[in-house]
Amino acid sequence: MAKRIAVAGALLALMMGGALADALADGFSAFGRGDHAAALAQWQPLAEAGDARAQFNLGVLHDQGLGVTADRAAAVEWYRKAAEQGDARAQFNLGLIFATGDGVAQDGAEAARWYAMAAEQGDVLARFNLAILYEEGSIVPQDHAEAARLYEAAATENKFHRAMYALGNLYSQGLGVERDSSRAAELFGEANEAEMMTESSSGCTPRGTVVREECRRTTPQG
Repeated sequence: MAKRIAVAGALLALMMGGALADALADGFSAFGRGDHAAALAQWQPLAEAGDARAQFNLGVLHDQGLGVTADRAAAVEWYRKAAEQGDARAQFNLGLIFATGDGVAQDGAEAARWYAMAAEQGDVLARFNLAILYEEGSIVPQDHAEAARLYEAAATENKFHRAMYALGNLYSQGLGVERDSSRAAELFGEANEAEMMTESSSGCTPRGTVVREECRRTTPQG
């Protein structure tokens, strides 16, 4: 009897999982054809049931005012729910929102906390933007060594050319690392080659040495 109940439970879980996946995909299809209200209708129940991908997607809809009136506070709450479940894209968006003070009070500690969570998962833009915060030291304590570590990770693991440039600048000035003109020149050369090959695997490229609003993750997860 117990075995039958266990089997039935497993089958029910599989059926529910399939239904959730279908609803998520249906919402993504609706979003793709511009029917944001239909996407919202598909994702809302999933998000309320705790699906991190749907929660991130609702954050995007509220953030961008797609299918619903733009509401940054609601976007932050949905991003936070997804981020607390380990969604790196949501963690990155929260980091950016708190770093720029866009719709919330600017909070360097919160920005760094969320960026760090995404960076630990290998998110290239989180690594890059967090490095910028530590290099500039405007809303978090300046820490060139930590900036160099993060630029190094984005440069070597993510092959991100802007991180290569930034790390090269630190080596050329001896900030956070021992001054090394040869290493700086090497990084500048690698950055030029990487830039010619691709803009960024992330689909969103920070420009210059500031955190840019346009680099928020705005593509839903299907």
